[in-house]
Amino acid sequence: PAAAIVIPAWRNSQTIDLVLGALQGQLRSGDEVVIVESSADGSAADLQQRWGWVRVLAQPRQTYPPAAREIGVAATSAPIIVFLDADAIPDPTWLDTLRKSLGTADAAGGSVQNGTPESLVGTASFFAEFMRWLPSARTPDSLINCNLLIRRTTFGEIGGFAAQVWPAEDTLLTYPLMGSGRAIFVPEATVIHLNRTSIRDVLRHQVILGRSFADVCRH
Repeated sequence: PAAAIVIPAWRNSQTIDLVLGALQGQLRSGDEVVIVESSADGSAADLQQRWGWVRVLAQPRQTYPPAAREIGVAATSAPIIVFLDADAIPDPTWLDTLRKSLGTADAAGGSVQNGTPESLVGTASFFAEFMRWLPSARTPDSLINCNLLIRRTTFGEIGGFAAQVWPAEDTLLTYPLMGSGRAIFVPEATVIHLNRTSIRDVLRHQVILGRSFADVCRH
């Protein structure tokens, strides 16, 4: 079935072209690609001009990923929704592998590889955040939304993302699906994540991750 690929973007000008370049040759007839761009600095118009086959939805202010993804879902109609991030470069067979693996499942998620192996800070950041989704990892108890495919009917049934939780909104979405056998982990469907390499940025993000973990525990 056709897929709607939804990508939230905020100040990702250094990585988004790499993501779209890797994605372009993987699309089938009927697929949709929507980028919800909230940098509010002219990036959306530039992006639309460079990548005419992509639909860019410009937002007037920073829109956090859960809300951005919801905007992208609402703007599309394909029966399969695929979430990808603006700093996650898909493997050449990524989309086809995810799509074929779905079978009778309601959702499928892939693995994540380190895109900044030359940086000690970037590598530390990668393992702190993505170790559970390495290609060699044991099946995780949830899937990650930089590499996630879900049926539109299932997404609607669950009620979408918990907008008040970020990051870890993907945990709340997919943990019940994994626990009930309705979702599967597909390590062969991999993306390469371009990680933060600034110590300040990494520490700031780790604080955000810690707060979101507390939010998930409360849920």
